[in-house]
Amino acid sequence: MHPKTSLVFAAMVLCLAANLYAAGAAWAQNASGNQQTVTLLLEHSQPSVWNNLLLDGLKKATAKYGMRANVVYAPPGSSQEEIFRKAAGDSDLVIVASDSMHEILRDNAANFRRVKFGCIDAGIRAPNIMSVTFADEQAAFLAGACAAMLTTSPNAPGINPQNTIAWLSGCDTPAMRSLFNGYSEGAKLANPQTRVIQAMAGSFTDPAMAAQKAAWLRQNGADIVALAAGAGNDAAAASLEDAWHIDLDATGNGSRSAGAITKAVDRAVMEIVASAASGKFRGKEIVIYDLANGGVDFIGADKLSAATKDANIARRVAELRQELKNGSIKLHSLRARTLCDCLD
Repeated sequence: MHPKTSLVFAAMVLCLAANLYAAGAAWAQNASGNQQTVTLLLEHSQPSVWNNLLLDGLKKATAKYGMRANVVYAPPGSSQEEIFRKAAGDSDLVIVASDSMHEILRDNAANFRRVKFGCIDAGIRAPNIMSVTFADEQAAFLAGACAAMLTTSPNAPGINPQNTIAWLSGCDTPAMRSLFNGYSEGAKLANPQTRVIQAMAGSFTDPAMAAQKAAWLRQNGADIVALAAGAGNDAAAASLEDAWHIDLDATGNGSRSAGAITKAVDRAVMEIVASAASGKFRGKEIVIYDLANGGVDFIGADKLSAATKDANIARRVAELRQELKNGSIKLHSLRARTLCDCLD
């Protein structure tokens, strides 16, 4: 390259870098010229995969866009609405990801029109709210099919002839109902003789009750239990002894793991923060993460096939995944399409 050309190119690179830095600095500032604050509202501080993913997404997103991260806890029984209002008054962007907070957001967004809000795991259509929700019934469908096939696999230890699988929820919520429905439909498609039972711990933060309910499911013949009890999942898995389990939002580790239903919760946080940082906030938009865009999935079928020496499990799950992606199999979500049209 000619020396003069090199100098010109270097100058262009420096100019571009300066423009990008200036743009990034502008994104990180609010209308008053101060660093923007992103507050994540959580209901509890107990470790769980869901909370960990939210916190990881917040850490990465705020570091990338030069924003200040803030985490506020509003446990059930506290004045959650008052905590929400204070967070909204102190923040440029507030992100919520739990049922009670969804309802509080719905009821209060109109009072904070200059504040941006992120709603994860539910849809609220309003100018200052961007929502990311999940077609996780698709991933649950694959999990149910996998569980049903496991009950008929000749090399799977601990399986009895009852063909019984189970689902453990923390609470009865629209998301849990939609997941359980997908799980049941997948199981019935793979093996119409499958018996599907369920139980609820009554909370996503009660390990003792989750363990008790999981043991009850085991006593009632379940050889595989899908665990969706939040912070109670580890205790529930331990109570299952020799039974198989399917994890929710986890990686599917353990010798008796039959896989995991995954949701890109951290990616949802990052997408909402990126929208706020861009200066063109995607208010009113409800983004749906599904199998096709990689926002949800069921993982572990290959590992399970290897453990049971049953190649049919991984093959069939892969086929069903493709059928869901191309629309050959259509599932009905039991989630509400949107909680409201708050500010329309």
